[in-house]
Amino acid sequence: MRDTEIDYTDGSELTVGEAADVLGVTARTLRHWDSIGLLVPSWRTAAGHRLYLDADIERAQQILVYREIGVPLDEVKTLVDGATNPRDHLIRQRHLLKERASHLHRMIDVVDNLLEAIDMDKKMTARDAAEKFGGGWRQDWADEAEQRWGDSDEFAESARRNANRTKDEWAQMYADQDALVAALAEAVRAGTNPDSEQGREISAKHRAGIEKHYECGHARQVCLARMYLADSRFREAYESEDKGGVPGAVEWLVAAIEADARAHGVNPDTATW
Repeated sequence: MRDTEIDYTDGSELTVGEAADVLGVTARTLRHWDSIGLLVPSWRTAAGHRLYLDADIERAQQILVYREIGVPLDEVKTLVDGATNPRDHLIRQRHLLKERASHLHRMIDVVDNLLEAIDMDKKMTARDAAEKFGGGWRQDWADEAEQRWGDSDEFAESARRNANRTKDEWAQMYADQDALVAALAEAVRAGTNPDSEQGREISAKHRAGIEKHYECGHARQVCLARMYLADSRFREAYESEDKGGVPGAVEWLVAAIEADARAHGVNPDTATW
């Protein structure tokens, strides 16, 4: 039974500062976890000072694994308090960590490519960049894009910029896209509202990626986003498990872009190119 009046220790208990150092978090984090009932220390002194036992540290380590892989705090509490034994926890966490490690390995590959590109500052074609950093080139898609938009100013501007990009610039663009997909996946998993500050940030990252090719305001971004709903090839780019995506990412992104447009005075329902 938890005792809140003890003012003695046997030397094995940890103060909040000591526990924070052991776990690699801040004392403020531990106090917050205490306040929401996620990690309530087993003992307190008569003066009210928190004292953490071995069992508290073990629970904290379980919490940290779930937090590291992006599980929201309310879900972490449900998982840690669930009717499962320690082995069940470890099996679940190992599975989640393997998924996280797979994504990190992909990001490491992107960083390695970026480092290589920095050492070789030379022009690179869009096709070569797609094959090196994007996993492949689809000539039929390139032909379709030229057929549909080849006469537009935006197509000409994108072609001009692409022809002058260096290898490291291409690498950065693909790394930015991977980061966008990862941010989207995290937002979807966390159940974040698209009409939020995080939604604005992700919308801005998406718009910045488009503006690497041609000028793109909020109205144009809305028009582009709605193409994603109509063309399954875009869904592959944002939801593919191989690229770190999750189902529902496209709908979330479109909703975030539309909310961002409204926040900047653009009505998505009447937006035009």
